[in-house]
Formats: sequence, C-alpha cells, structure tokens
Amino acid sequence: PGTIYDESILISYKLIIYRLLHLGLFSSLLYSTFKVGSIKENNRRLLMLSTFLGAVLFFLLKPYLGFATTKNDLYKALNLSVLTPSYEIRYADNLTYNNINLLVIETFYYLKEIKQKTQLLAPEDIVSYIFKDSNQKGALFGSKAANVAKPWMNEIYLDFQSVENTLEHELTHLFAAQIGSTPFKIADDFNMAMLEGYAMAIEDNYSGYDIHYMALLAKESGYNFNIPELFSRFSFFAQNSSLSYITAGSFVKYLIKEYGIEKVNKVYQDLDFEKYFGKNLDELSKGYIEFLSSLDYPINKHRANLFFGRRPIIKKVCPRTVANESKTAWNLYNQQSYFSALTSFDNLYQYSNSYSALLGMLLSNNKIGNYSKSLKLIRENMSEFEGTSSYYSALLNLGDEYSYNNEFNNAIIQQIDIKILLILE
Repeated sequence: PGTIYDESILISYKLIIYRLLHLGLFSSLLYSTFKVGSIKENNRRLLMLSTFLGAVLFFLLKPYLGFATTKNDLYKALNLSVLTPSYEIRYADNLTYNNINLLVIETFYYLKEIKQKTQLLAPEDIVSYIFKDSNQKGALFGSKAANVAKPWMNEIYLDFQSVENTLEHELTHLFAAQIGSTPFKIADDFNMAMLEGYAMAIEDNYSGYDIHYMALLAKESGYNFNIPELFSRFSFFAQNSSLSYITAGSFVKYLIKEYGIEKVNKVYQDLDFEKYFGKNLDELSKGYIEFLSSLDYPINKHRANLFFGRRPIIKKVCPRTVANESKTAWNLYNQQSYFSALTSFDNLYQYSNSYSALLGMLLSNNKIGNYSKSLKLIRENMSEFEGTSSYYSALLNLGDEYSYNNEFNNAIIQQIDIKILLILE
C-alpha cells in the first residue's frame, strides 16, 4: 500500500501480474470514460459494467490468489489482544506481559499527548497490529522495512523492534484523519511533505534530537533544501528521505509556532497557504529560513553526514536488485560459506559501490584469514565513502583491520580520530 520505502520488496512475477491486472482494469475504465458519445450507448454501458464487475471480482478474489492478506489471516497470526474502550492492540505470542504492558502505557500516553498538541479528538476504534519482527510483517503486510498508518481505516502496522521509534508518528497520522481530505483522509492533494511534516512536527523528535536543530544542521552543512519545491507534488521523494522528513517537519513546526495549530490544521485539509496565513509558500519559506539562521546551535558537519549522507532511492543503482543480491550474499555468510559469500559481495560491489557489499568482503576475508587483503581493501576504498553516512563505519572497520594485522598504534590513532570527528569538531 501507499508510498512504501522498502528496497527489499522483490519485483516478482506475482507483483508484476498484480500491477498488470490493475492497469488493465483502469485502462478499460478510462477507455469507456473518454469514448463517451463516440461509441454506441449500449456498448459503452456494457464495457463500464464489465469493468466494474471485474474490479469487484478481483477485489473479492485477491486473498485467494495470493495478492492480499485478510483481517482473518492477521488475527490468526497476531492471536493475542489487548482491548480498551478506544483501541485494540493485536500482537504475536512471542511478546511478554511486560512488553505489552509497556506498549499499552505508551499508547495511552501518546494519545493524550497528541490530542493536546493537535487540538483534535482522539480517534475511536484504533487497531494496532504489532508483528513479532520485520520478517512476519513482510510476509503478512508486504513490507519488512516500512511502518505504516492507514488513516481511513484507523489502523497502524508496526513490528515490535521499531515500536519505540514510530508509535507516536503513526498515531499522529490517525489523529490527522479528522482534518484530512482525499478518500484516504490524508493531506490535501496527496501532499507527502504536509502529510509527513505534520506528523514529524507533532512528534518533534529525530533520533533524540529536536527537529529544528536537525534542519539547521543540514542547512549549515551543505545539505540544501527548497521548501516550495519540497511541498510541490511528489518532490518529497527526490532527496534523501531523512532530509525530507526533517525539513518538512521543522517547517510545519515553525508554522504551528507562528500561526497556531488551528490554522495549520486548516492548511492540512486545504493546501492554500495564502488563504490561511496571508502569505504564499515562497514568503513563508523565507521567514522560516531566517528563523532557522537565528538559532544558536553548534554545527558538526560530520554528524550531518552521518544522518543525511545517503542517496535518495531514485538516484541509487538498481536498489531492489542490490538489496536482494545483498540478502543472498549475507545468507551465504551466515551459513559460513565464506568463499561463496566473498565472490557474491565482490560481484555486487563492482556495479553498486554498496558499502554493505564492501563490509561483507572485509568480514568474509577475515573469516578466511586474509587479514592483509581486508586492510588493503578498506584503505583503497575509503575515499569512495567520504562525505557519506557510511564513512564513519568504514573508519571503525579500518581500525579493526589495523588490529587484525597487529598494527595496534594505528588502530588506537584511528579511534581517537573518530572521536575528534564526531564529538569535538
């Protein structure tokens, strides 16, 4: 569903057939719509009726064709439940009493906090599906990586490992359904920057940091962003995802402070900035940039690289192929087939320049005992990752390789250099 960011979703024959069926039904509907008056009335009605019946039949048969998971299937897999007057938590039987008790308390706390921040009523009949891990979520929901809210259904889908980081964010999407437009009760015009920016502003937390600080850190470190462009259609996906989330969230937080949550709620529903704020998006952006520049936060460019030094998915080399071939290589490594794993990682690195593949080569060489090859490999490829989030992991691995090769003085110097980069700059 939706704009799922998950590189490991395999482009399988099942997915291709599913999309072709959608395309066929939609094309038939378009044809019958645009041909109004140019074909016989009876034929047009028959075509439209056939398309409608085909769509209904496909919807009903989806679970039996392996294209969907029914609520009954979800309830069988997540067979335990906590039920309160306002929400239900469905969860797998691997979670302990303490796990669930904490989850109930956190849910209650966030519902109260979000209600106060948004000035919206708490949604009724919320259902939280908490999968035991990402693999179970991938099998039943379709995506391992993405945690998702469905505002039009008052449902959220999370795996237990990521609950701490995403519960408040996804619950905020459900609150925002009250002010949402479109059939899916989200931000007007399907605007992803407003949709995610609103949730980020209410959450106001990115890895423990204030989102204004993170936005300023990006701006002052050369990770430029353009607010009017970010809020135009689907430009949200044209840059690093963390940068999009943070800058959209920081901008919406600024709007809430300057104009109040009531007006921001109206803009969420009707994306007309000038109507509710008296300024267009360009003018609001200038005021926001001036506000950011006035903040007195210490700036560490290396911390910015750590958070923002990643390519957006649309600029990566064959991201889904890389993700799945990387998974195959790591499976070989975990099965202790180190020579085969080394070959797979090497082939992957040649065309993708993936840091995960380089790391796999280092670890495979180490298991085989080729410590000198690993040291040479990491030295020769360090420059490839300079300025990216992977550079700091590469520095740590360079220190490890020095140790494996009995170059302990170099290893100690390496650790000191990393501390200076990330802490003292």
